[in-house]
Amino acid sequence: MTALDATAFVAALRRRFADPQHPLASSVQWVAGGTSPDGRAVIIYRETRTDGPLLGRRYDLEAFSALFDPSFGVEELADVAFVQDITDPTSGGTVRATDWAVGLVPDTLEIEWVGELYEVEDP
Repeated sequence: MTALDATAFVAALRRRFADPQHPLASSVQWVAGGTSPDGRAVIIYRETRTDGPLLGRRYDLEAFSALFDPSFGVEELADVAFVQDITDPTSGGTVRATDWAVGLVPDTLEIEWVGELYEVEDP
């Protein structure tokens, strides 16, 4: 399997947030995206229907991709993440003192981290 590029995954997800034709795009607002120091993809967003807190998800693409068809690349994984994770309403997450989103938002302690074991693990 070819290594998946976290930066390309972040860019693919951002395109889904910005796509006015995507039926779920209006339910979320892109805030920031990048890679954490350990190379995982980091997505910061807000659910627009609740005007709620900043939410963060962190993806270990090797572990995430293992859940799906081996032929999936970053585009297919971004489709799955956007529909099944990001646009699925959440009741909030857990604030964590980490370096995952340093430089993406002014105060990383405002982010509530949500997700499954392949996304968020304690360092």
